[in-house]
Amino acid sequence: MSRLIRSIARAILVLPLLWYASCCPAQTAKPDPGPESVLREYTEHLKKKETDRAYDLLSSRTKGHLDQKELKRFLGENAERLAEPLDTRFETANVVVTIRATLRAENGEAVHLVREKGAWRIDSGALVPPISATPKDTVSRFLLAVESRDCRALLECAPPRARARHSHKQLLSGCRDQIDTLQETATQIRAAGGKPVKVSEKRAEITYLGTHKLVMVEYDGRWYVEDIF
Repeated sequence: MSRLIRSIARAILVLPLLWYASCCPAQTAKPDPGPESVLREYTEHLKKKETDRAYDLLSSRTKGHLDQKELKRFLGENAERLAEPLDTRFETANVVVTIRATLRAENGEAVHLVREKGAWRIDSGALVPPISATPKDTVSRFLLAVESRDCRALLECAPPRARARHSHKQLLSGCRDQIDTLQETATQIRAAGGKPVKVSEKRAEITYLGTHKLVMVEYDGRWYVEDIF
């Protein structure tokens, strides 16, 4: 009986398909562009200063915190860096895919993409202005940068006044020396599962391991990680 039911089920599925094939012209499905293709398209738009087209390739989360004006400002501040052959620096061999994908360059920089409605979209990383509208945004950026060992993205989490005290090269070197320790801290913060608590209008904290804290401060409308102690 079960064999008969399976045969009937197959016939029910096959007959409509045969009818559809006989009456409707065949269409070739367009291949789904992978994360590397989307990143290449995005960087080409950046180089051509096609902000609106690059903006369309950002994730909905990023668009929710970032307008085209901010993206244009980012382009102006990073013109020299964006002139490099960006699409060849982030390799498919280094992509890790679940719901997200990370393309990583040899120097540690990374671009993070997410899968939305069947298509890849740029979410965050080296080629996107940082999202820091809330303390929660800043914690997410900090943890993602640390876990990705992306020192350039991690430095963007620090307040401008802190970055101004040292050269960019010195800061990158210091980050790379401390990245293993920072990854342990990130694991502990994740395990704590806490959310940032605002202790004043311009200060927020996350407590982990009982007495340890991650401190965030608001500066010029954005939130940054000020200290870990």
